[in-house]
Amino acid sequence: MIKAIDTSCVTVLSPINLSIAHIGDHFGFSVAVFDPYLHLRYINGTALRAFHLTSAHTDLHLSVLPLPRGLNDLAVVFHAVMTHGGVEVLSLLIDGKRCRAEVTALRGPQGENQGIMLVVFDGLRTMPPDQPNATELVRNNDADEAGDVASNLELQRIEFLATHDDLTGLPNRNLLGDRLKHAISQARRTKQKVAVLFIDLDNFKEINDTYGHAIGDRVLKQAAARLLRCVRDADTLSRMGGDEFIAVLENVSLQDIIRVANRIVTSMATAFSINNSKLNLSASVGIAVFPEDGNDSATLLGVADSAMYLAKQYGRNQYQFFASEKKAQALQRSQLETDLRAAVTAGHLRVAYQPKVDLASGRIVGAEALVRWSDFILGEVPPSCFLPIAESSGLMVTIGTQVFEQVLAQIARWREGGMVVPCIAINVSVHQLRDVNFVTKITAMITNAKVPANSISIDLTENALMDRIDQVLEHLLQLEKIGVHFSIDDFGTGYSSLAYLRKLPIHELKVDRSFIGGIANESNLRSVTRAAIEMGHALGVHVVAVGVETAEQLELLRDDGCDGAQGFLFYEPLAPNEFVLALEGNSGSTAATGTIAGPGDYGRSAPFIFQ
Repeated sequence: MIKAIDTSCVTVLSPINLSIAHIGDHFGFSVAVFDPYLHLRYINGTALRAFHLTSAHTDLHLSVLPLPRGLNDLAVVFHAVMTHGGVEVLSLLIDGKRCRAEVTALRGPQGENQGIMLVVFDGLRTMPPDQPNATELVRNNDADEAGDVASNLELQRIEFLATHDDLTGLPNRNLLGDRLKHAISQARRTKQKVAVLFIDLDNFKEINDTYGHAIGDRVLKQAAARLLRCVRDADTLSRMGGDEFIAVLENVSLQDIIRVANRIVTSMATAFSINNSKLNLSASVGIAVFPEDGNDSATLLGVADSAMYLAKQYGRNQYQFFASEKKAQALQRSQLETDLRAAVTAGHLRVAYQPKVDLASGRIVGAEALVRWSDFILGEVPPSCFLPIAESSGLMVTIGTQVFEQVLAQIARWREGGMVVPCIAINVSVHQLRDVNFVTKITAMITNAKVPANSISIDLTENALMDRIDQVLEHLLQLEKIGVHFSIDDFGTGYSSLAYLRKLPIHELKVDRSFIGGIANESNLRSVTRAAIEMGHALGVHVVAVGVETAEQLELLRDDGCDGAQGFLFYEPLAPNEFVLALEGNSGSTAATGTIAGPGDYGRSAPFIFQ
């Protein structure tokens, strides 16, 4: 029998000890090491030449290596040896030449599976003339021994195929069921989570129909190899049949699950190279989590399947969680925050302008700048959805800065085009006001834009005013000196004190829409609105009603002496070029002739409807 090679010097997943390479090359036999998932991790020079490979093939999966005839069934042997341990002696016919080979299971210090080492002894050619003892390594088998080897190999092949997919070598449905049950049992004892990812290749049928099943099988092998790189060593990847795969992730957090799912989607979206052709696929992934989505294998597989179809309905090339209503909301919020951060980083937020109208003349006398977010997948995301997330995730300061820069740049472009720009109101959050450098930053942005400071008005909520009132007052007084105007937004909903309001350099009060919406039907709201108008006039400031939507509301506000109004009855929020057109068409417009457009020009066919 062949001597077993000492594998104590082999370290899988890191460069192999040079002694193995030296022995292999010295005696002229081939050495290759594969990790537990059958990726090639090391190959010596003799094997490179014998197997017709190059160093570029390192790290590839066994199923996609262009190995010579006679080595294409090694996956069966490898899995069997890794399962049972020890050494398997083979008689291989490689390119028409009979060779002896050893497949050795590699084990770690604790007995953990570290992969496989393949050694191929290439006949008498391997015996150096000055090493007569080397003949012990290549002693020929007699016919009986060869027959025993062949019989044992066939039995192992039958055993392997009972639990594994014959195309990819991955665990099949039967073995998956056993491993998933074990994972759930273990997670139940340790109070951990298990995730089931149902992976379906999008449009795979088209590849089979167009190129044939032989090419389709090669794509499936490559897909299996890619998926194995996406999951962790401790996870299970199974082929369910056709173009469907299942991944079972044990002891995971939500972040772990999302990380793996993202890797899968990204990996599958990269073109597959077959016969010098590029074939494009993608993957839809459905995710179920133990114990939230189910307590047994059948339930988890079923809901992961349902989530996968949801991913297809949403456009494919993505992952979706199966979720109850509460969990769906939490996951949606988490994903929305991720998407919002990406949009802010990429500068994808834009500004719309909702005109403010003087009730006495009907003229446009100003506008409020409103931030808008249009996502490629989600479409128009309402501010009521993303602004609270921005507040809680610390994005408001960055968003506020971007809005200031966009508005000031747009005002500069309008002025360069000859337009007399009415005052544009910009909302400022409490987070911005807390910044000790708030005044310095605003002043610098105004200076850099080269526009008059009185071109803008800063809108503050009552709650923002009352937060650190002394610091806020100092900020406002400094900005007032350079000409910036201020208005109190959502007036009536906060807890501002009249004594403090008298100290602040306020030019305008905006009565909140929650009062305006009911003034035609509820007498108490009409009374509160009238009182707010009288209070504003007593303070010597203009009063604007926000959210005016009906002619009846407009008439009541005029009767009560309100100065201005803003709402859908007059104008929806407008893109920059639409705002110019509105000024041109407005009685007494101060706009110059012609349309002045700039970045963020979205066209009249796409009105902004979210308020």
